[in-house]
Amino acid sequence: MEARDVAVVLVCALVLTPLVAPCDLSVSMVDDATGQPIVYGTVDLYRLTREGLWQQVAHQFVEDAGGRSVFEGLEPGTYTVLAHDTTRHHPQWHGDVAGWRDPEAARPIVIDDSDVDIAFRLRPTPFDISLDPWEPRHLPAGGGRVSVRVRVVNVSGERRRLEAWIVVDNAPTRTNWADVPVVAPRRFWLPRGKGRSSSITLAFDVPPRAVDTWYYVQVYVGPADAAPWEATVSAAFDLCKGGK
Repeated sequence: MEARDVAVVLVCALVLTPLVAPCDLSVSMVDDATGQPIVYGTVDLYRLTREGLWQQVAHQFVEDAGGRSVFEGLEPGTYTVLAHDTTRHHPQWHGDVAGWRDPEAARPIVIDDSDVDIAFRLRPTPFDISLDPWEPRHLPAGGGRVSVRVRVVNVSGERRRLEAWIVVDNAPTRTNWADVPVVAPRRFWLPRGKGRSSSITLAFDVPPRAVDTWYYVQVYVGPADAAPWEATVSAAFDLCKGGK
């Protein structure tokens, strides 16, 4: 093939191949009860891989006064979004799907050649929780005891029978649940009246045989008798064993 023929082929390929510019995905969040923008919430962006798996590709805080977060320069593909606001609102996937479910249940967002805007209306939680302390914890290689005080504040005003428990995520595959135990639920009453609170202390022991790494400690609070995830509130802190 002569040089001029190669040039013609390259020119044809450039003409026939569409050039798709990266696009933006704008996500806004408002309180479902008041309609007010949710500021300081968080948005997780997931993308569908060629293998058909959902992979988290970005995590952003909503710091705009209008409750808006923008993912800029996204390549064409299939995405979805999880919106959440710490302990004040229930998390939600795109498509009005409860946030405790897997991303497979969410409505996909197709990014091709134009910007996309989506909006969330997050339901307020009936109670709010805070952890003391909430900062990352550090344990020596020999392990030790980890405790956290959980404060629960009544938002709805109703008296509730609740339970609190702990699950340790991100445990390495060679660490079994006996090494990093799940803390069994502890039950307590949240008194009637908006703004009233209850506090409970949860603790667990990390033995020396547990792998030296970072762990993600999830604290959950939900209804005592039948705890549907839709009514459960969670908060978390990081735990490092055997490192700095």
